[in-house]
Amino acid sequence: MEHINLEVPDLEVARLFYGEGLGLTADPGTTGTQRGGYHVMWYNIGKQQFHIARGPAAQVLPPGSVVGLVMPNVGAMAERLEGIRRLLGDVSLTYARGDTLEVVDPYGNTFVVHASLPHFPGRQGIAYVQLPCFRGTAHQIAGFYAARMGARCRVSAPAPTSSPAGSGAEAGGTRHDGGGTRGSTSGAPVRAEVVVGPGQRLVFVEQGQLGPRSDKTVASLFGGWHLAMYVADFSTTFRAIHHPDRPPFNEHPYRDTYSNVRDALRNHQFRFQDIISTEQGEGQEEDGVLLYRISHEVRSLHHPLYGRPLYGRETGFV
Repeated sequence: MEHINLEVPDLEVARLFYGEGLGLTADPGTTGTQRGGYHVMWYNIGKQQFHIARGPAAQVLPPGSVVGLVMPNVGAMAERLEGIRRLLGDVSLTYARGDTLEVVDPYGNTFVVHASLPHFPGRQGIAYVQLPCFRGTAHQIAGFYAARMGARCRVSAPAPTSSPAGSGAEAGGTRHDGGGTRGSTSGAPVRAEVVVGPGQRLVFVEQGQLGPRSDKTVASLFGGWHLAMYVADFSTTFRAIHHPDRPPFNEHPYRDTYSNVRDALRNHQFRFQDIISTEQGEGQEEDGVLLYRISHEVRSLHHPLYGRPLYGRETGFV
């Protein structure tokens, strides 16, 4: 996972929160033109970024979502955020456990900040994004990422852990191999963990309070935000995502529109939104049922920004 993109109505509010409060570094190595416009700011955190764009309304992750960050000095961040809270008034801070801080931004997005995590290799970065999903869909979501993107996944009913994203391979459950764990015998929520980078996970946790899944309820959870990730086998991933006869996704404001794999190779990326079921049989829903919606920006390793050193005030270039 390379970045998370969110729109906000006020870039000054974003600067105070991301730059002054969280202590992230506005990317000094790009111009507005390179970022997609002067209404877009990039904030570095380790080897990842937040892309914050001015838009008509704030984009908010679904209720119950968490963005997990690793930052080396949580206490200093808490002090900075206290100052931001006095300026903005809409930032909440809670010490969840020891050196773990829960922060809610002025628009309602929740960040959990850890001084370190055993599965995350860096001193700073985006370690996980945890999202609520509909009951009975976690194993199918894992199946989509495994079958269509070649991602390593596991589905489990977790024991208590030190972070909302769990501890990955150490958590209880089974690795997804086409079936996965269909339910929890312990009563704990079923979760799917998708590996999206070194020590990084996209986590889906089943929540009964979301009610029954339908195309309408799935769409209602999506606020328009997107995340970017790199894949090693770009052409194979492209063909798998667009099988069978799935049309290109060009309903976005960006320049990287495409009609076929040649266009995507030229752009070094493509986008898609819908996570659909890939299984049949055993009473499961038919292939193609909409399970979840996230806007994905999928990049090849030939992308000009791949591996670009990012500067941070505390860490220098990484």
